[in-house]
Amino acid sequence: SAASDVYKRQVKERTAELEVALDQLESSELIIERWTFDGTILAMNRFGLELFGYSEGEVVGRNAFDSIVPDDEAVRQTWIDAGQRLASDPSHYAESELLHRKKDGTPVWVALRNKALTDADGAVREVLSIGLDVTERRVLEAQLQAANERMEGELNIGRDIQMSMLPQHFPAFPDRDDFTVYATLEPAREVGGDLFDFYLIDDDRLCFLVGDVSDKGVPAALFMAVTKTAIKSQALSDTDAASILTHVNDELAENNESSMFVTAFVAILDTRTGLMTYTNAGHNPPYVKRADGSVLKLDARHGPVAGAMEGIAFGSSRLELEPGDCVILYTDGVTEAMDVEHEQFGDGTLETLIERATFAAPEEIVARVNDAVAQHRGKAEQSDDITVLATTYAGADPTAEHFEVTVPALSLIHISEPTRPNAPSRMPSSA
Repeated sequence: SAASDVYKRQVKERTAELEVALDQLESSELIIERWTFDGTILAMNRFGLELFGYSEGEVVGRNAFDSIVPDDEAVRQTWIDAGQRLASDPSHYAESELLHRKKDGTPVWVALRNKALTDADGAVREVLSIGLDVTERRVLEAQLQAANERMEGELNIGRDIQMSMLPQHFPAFPDRDDFTVYATLEPAREVGGDLFDFYLIDDDRLCFLVGDVSDKGVPAALFMAVTKTAIKSQALSDTDAASILTHVNDELAENNESSMFVTAFVAILDTRTGLMTYTNAGHNPPYVKRADGSVLKLDARHGPVAGAMEGIAFGSSRLELEPGDCVILYTDGVTEAMDVEHEQFGDGTLETLIERATFAAPEEIVARVNDAVAQHRGKAEQSDDITVLATTYAGADPTAEHFEVTVPALSLIHISEPTRPNAPSRMPSSA
């Protein structure tokens, strides 16, 4: 009798605990249901019924495909596939996210954790599912994906606009035999901060340059566009590389609240004489591949980066190019390109490549550098913009005619001619 009383008291206590637990399950913000593999719902907790907007009698004992499963063939097939996967391996939990529908037709995404239940004989009879309403998350994910796609489209347009600002047509000067130039730029993102340019200041002077903005993405692209425009605008009225960068530096540094800057190498080649004057503003040192095969590294620095501080006067250097010499410019995206083990391509590798390379045209050395970097990088993601520019001086164009005329000061002399009657006297024309 005493033992029976203890047993009854324990049963009563346990029953009360179970009632509390069941009440918590009923009111928890989890969907709890049991269903058979043919889709019949055997039980659903109160929260699930309220979420879907059904009464217990409208759902329990009925097929889920007639109520909470959307009337869409593709969606229904995902339900069938999920059930088949669960039935094929009843010893494990199966997780899935399935699209449901409320009584009023509103879609509901539910993340489910399912477990097949077996009877005393070990046969799979039904499934226990615990689900969480993740509709809000799925909606936000869809909105984010749409926003990303829209942004990606805009960035692609931005990249097209940015690339259209750079010289794209080669040969760039098909009517000139005294020099050739070629360049490529591969941004690491949709838009980047590298730049290159080349143009004739006049009939005899070629300006060419590369630059690298201190950031990536849209801000760097905008700064790149401003830098490129400023350099060209100054160069068309100023034929001194040092003066060009001095003026451009002040223009970029003024009201530069973003504290961005650009490294740049600007050179001006006199195609009549081969004299190249150049200014390096914190940029990677270019190389000159001589016609005899030797390599010269232009490691002089003429000032800091451009755009960081106003009032800096940049210097310059001069170099006599011989016919066949090739000047090779690049950005640090070349030397700092990393492979999957984070090993950089390196200055030494680039210098060795240039020393050993034989090529007849600038596009050949540009292609070799790009190919070597791509081979080094392998499957690693491109970490920085990659720009390479090469120009070969071929010597003065022998077909070009240059005149230098010195005209002394002349006194105006009146020469009289015999005149016809009634004819006015006239001065002879002079050149």
